[in-house]
Amino acid sequence: KLCPRVLTLVEDELGCTSSAFTSHFFDALHHYSAIFDSLEVTLSSQTKARTLVERVFLAPRIASTVTFCGSSNCSDIGLEFAKRTWCSLVTSAGFKPIRPSVHNLCQARLLLGLFKDGFKLDEDCNRLLLAWRSKPLIAASVWTCK
Repeated sequence: KLCPRVLTLVEDELGCTSSAFTSHFFDALHHYSAIFDSLEVTLSSQTKARTLVERVFLAPRIASTVTFCGSSNCSDIGLEFAKRTWCSLVTSAGFKPIRPSVHNLCQARLLLGLFKDGFKLDEDCNRLLLAWRSKPLIAASVWTCK
């Protein structure tokens, strides 16, 4: 039985909430548009770092996101799994969330302050949410065994 002392979970704030391809496609479009908008402000499009982020990290994720709900995977079982958040899966596996400390929040805000305006940090249900101009992009949470 696995029982780590701490489990850190970082997840996209994008889910397959509908079996309709067009609905999921537009959700993904808005999500990844916000990511590219935030990249435009923080990394010049001419840098190697930006090219690396786009090709190695974002391109495969965009392709798999669109492919998942464009195929039969998004019907019935696939859709039911996708509707469950990682948080609910981790809870059902016997973990409980740990609320971010004041130190965690201060450190996250300090690091976020190093970047240009437009990014926002929120706390929601024991998760830290990174947003770009009010569009949630990524959530981070910390868990421990019950």
